[in-house]
Amino acid sequence: MGQTPSKDGKKQQYNDLYSSYIQQQQNLIYQQQQQINDLFMQNLQSQQQMPSNMFFQSDMNQQQQQQQYQQQYQQPNHDLPQLPSAKIKLDPYKILNISKNYDEHTLKK
Repeated sequence: MGQTPSKDGKKQQYNDLYSSYIQQQQNLIYQQQQQINDLFMQNLQSQQQMPSNMFFQSDMNQQQQQQQYQQQYQQPNHDLPQLPSAKIKLDPYKILNISKNYDEHTLKK
């Protein structure tokens, strides 16, 4: 009792569709990698063409922008209310309103 030809045809059709999808994804990844490589090479070329004093100035601008970002977004907000200290100890006997010498009958209440 083997599979019917229609099931084999559908299985082959799914396999072909899946292979086509995988091939498309691989092509897309290849194109993206090429774009990354091209941009990287352009960046290297632009840095080599830039005079050293301009490169230094560009680096300083990046540092200033980074510092501004840190000051603007990473400062703790002191306006927030502070949580109470974690040193407060709770007394379970007081909470349950029982003495330290409790018995089973007292706990059942």
